[in-house]
Amino acid sequence: MKISVSLGDFYYWDEEFSVDSQLNYLELVKDLDLDGVELHFSEEEILKGEFVKFKDKLDNYFVTVHLPIFKESEDFYTKLKELQSLLNIQNFVIHADNYVNLEDIPEGLNLVVENSDKDKVGYQSFNDMLGFKHDFCVDINHLDETQSNIQEQIDLARGRTKEFHVSSLTNALYGENVDAKHYLITGSSFKLPSLRDDVVWVIEGVIPKDRLDLLEEEIRLLRKN
Repeated sequence: MKISVSLGDFYYWDEEFSVDSQLNYLELVKDLDLDGVELHFSEEEILKGEFVKFKDKLDNYFVTVHLPIFKESEDFYTKLKELQSLLNIQNFVIHADNYVNLEDIPEGLNLVVENSDKDKVGYQSFNDMLGFKHDFCVDINHLDETQSNIQEQIDLARGRTKEFHVSSLTNALYGENVDAKHYLITGSSFKLPSLRDDVVWVIEGVIPKDRLDLLEEEIRLLRKN
């Protein structure tokens, strides 16, 4: 199995979350038992080509990118293709409610479509997504808050799943000072469902500041699973 971490998990570690802060977080995780990282860019950062700062810094990682909401344009898609080639991006993750509004997706982009959380309109179930041209990113956290049968939904997406986003809805370990939609599984009561696909698992729980030890424990938990 491949285990990756979203650098967005460090969102609250600095006053600003940017390409430069992610470069710092990348250095923090370099010695951990990880196979990959998931990067985050704003639309402006992509158009400006700031992703070049990651060139030669990702070693042999399995690299994925979580896309922002963006305005379709030839320039934007040209930059995505450049990004995909430069950093060997395996998956561009896009939320389903954004994906359905796109009209000019070029061939050759490694897009995967993520199921929606409860606050969005539609696409909480993979029944709504089976007609999509592109394959899937399964966010287990979203299934946990919207479905009574997580395993049934995972089985529905089987064969088209390229990536799992793994986190818990709640976690008493954080106390009352952290308000997030995604928490680490470590310290929570969440039980991982059966995931048999050979896909990358992306840790998406927020990491409390200066608690890299919790990320290490999360990695060990997934390895044991």
